[in-house]
Amino acid sequence: MLFQIGAPTESSRWTNEIYNIKSNIANSIETPKLVIVAGSNALFGISCSQIHQETFVSCLNGATYAGLGIDYILTRARSWLKPGDLVLLPLEYEHYTDNGKPTAALIDYLLARDPKYLLSLNLINQFRFISGIPLKRVQERCSAVLGRQRGLGEAARSWGSPP
Repeated sequence: MLFQIGAPTESSRWTNEIYNIKSNIANSIETPKLVIVAGSNALFGISCSQIHQETFVSCLNGATYAGLGIDYILTRARSWLKPGDLVLLPLEYEHYTDNGKPTAALIDYLLARDPKYLLSLNLINQFRFISGIPLKRVQERCSAVLGRQRGLGEAARSWGSPP
């Protein structure tokens, strides 16, 4: 489990970049704003520039990836809100039927990019999360860590060898 925490994955990079961009935009808006919170249906389907152009209301399209689950999406979105903001939730069908079980996408993202959220969960949810880690991810990460350690030893031996 420890090998998994804080190990960035390529599959989590895109979502992490989206969250960073959206957080920067949210922090730059000083006036009350419309915040759209959803998955990719709104990410690709709602234009904040068009909303602002038509209504003169500041807008943040905070939509990311539905596969992260509604609990995580809402938790992240709360950090963008200030008094006076309005939230629009054009949720995807899977959010209405979410049973709270962590998805592979959420597990990957939290282990790679947001372990603090995992630690904020109660013990039962932490157990559900840990028990959902795919064996393939554990094997790949352990191999990477052990391979890196072995590689360093080989380099040290070759550097320390006389010519």
